[in-house]
Amino acid sequence: GQLKEMSEKLATVENLSFETLNDANQAYDEALSIYRKVYNLDIPNVDTKSLQDKAYQVSIESERIKTDAQRIVEENRDLLKDTKFNREELEELLNRAVSQQQQVDNRLTDMVEHRKKGAEAVDLGNAVLKKAQETLETLRD
Repeated sequence: GQLKEMSEKLATVENLSFETLNDANQAYDEALSIYRKVYNLDIPNVDTKSLQDKAYQVSIESERIKTDAQRIVEENRDLLKDTKFNREELEELLNRAVSQQQQVDNRLTDMVEHRKKGAEAVDLGNAVLKKAQETLETLRD
């Protein structure tokens, strides 16, 4: 979001700087033309080398800023990719933990059921033993 916006603004600044340079050159040419018409003079020597050097410096600086912005965008793209990967990994771990908890709950339910059946078996055994003792008492009498 912000990086893309910064990159777009950078491109806009770069375009505006070239437009401004072109406008300045046009204004200069028009001024020379008017000056020549008014005074019917020859065109004076202009230090175009200096203008070219300045334009080149602006171009180099624009390119450097553009490169920095692209680097920042790339660095953050990797960070975003890593973050997404980590989130997916955590989601997988959470799903696994939920599944294991469900298995533990199922085993616990089974154990409660087995305990209940065991208690019923003990009760039945005790009842049979009591009945056998009563039968033994009856036979002794």
